[in-house]
Amino acid sequence: MGCASSTELERSKGELKRSKAEASAGEARMNTALSLQLNPEQVARVKAQAVRLEAEAVAARSLPPRLMAADTFRSEIAAFQKAGDLATLVAGARVHLADAAVQAAAMLALNSLMMGAKNPNTSKIYALGGLPLILDVLHAHEMERTVVAPACGALRNLTVVSSDQAAICAKTGEPSGISRLLNAADAFPGELAVLEHVVAVLVSVMAYNPNNTATIVVLGGMSRLMEMMERHPDASSLQESVCMALFNLTFAGPAAQARLKALGVEERVRTAMTAANATVDTKKWGQKLLDKLPAESAFE
Repeated sequence: MGCASSTELERSKGELKRSKAEASAGEARMNTALSLQLNPEQVARVKAQAVRLEAEAVAARSLPPRLMAADTFRSEIAAFQKAGDLATLVAGARVHLADAAVQAAAMLALNSLMMGAKNPNTSKIYALGGLPLILDVLHAHEMERTVVAPACGALRNLTVVSSDQAAICAKTGEPSGISRLLNAADAFPGELAVLEHVVAVLVSVMAYNPNNTATIVVLGGMSRLMEMMERHPDASSLQESVCMALFNLTFAGPAAQARLKALGVEERVRTAMTAANATVDTKKWGQKLLDKLPAESAFE
């Protein structure tokens, strides 16, 4: 790991000072918004921005000045990954949130470091602020495939294999988190890697918090899942996980069940169940879904 030049150090100091100033300004804007009685959505945006700026300022204070240069940090990500330096990885990714090249490398590293069941790194990364970081990355780089794919994979590892699964799923299931997942599916409808990660996370957040099921319905998750099945009939793993997700959506209530039927879920699921590549679980979850549907659709 090389030494930074005096110019880089001066620039890094300037960036640190700017981060602190922006965090203070963000807090001031939040208080102003509240005093002006803005509508709830506007207040939420201001609060979220203040939280991000504060997280960036905290992260910047924890980094050596040389790592405040994006190119320097990116060049050392592999070394941090090899050393298991999770704190520096998360802090650097937070500071350089807007840099797509940094995020592509950082999300790949975090995803790799969380692979495998009962991996202790998942809890550590969560404790370091990994969850809001990943969600912010998905928002900041929603059209960058090299960022979105590993970010969705990292989020999947957090929600599926972490010992903090229940807490993580509750926070991921907040409307903003679900929106970012569905946006990823919309942006890359042909990318199986992205779609499989997205569906796996949706299944987890519904399993651990039933309130998330209603949120997914409201945000249009039904039609997105149906479109995935139609677009990728030969992707047996995706068909299986979508059947499971659609079954979970039936627990949103009779109106949701009727809506699924009106969207043509029966035909789509039966097609998946009878396909030559249908898995045992596709047939199991598909049948469970069909059994939950009403005899008559309220939308017919």
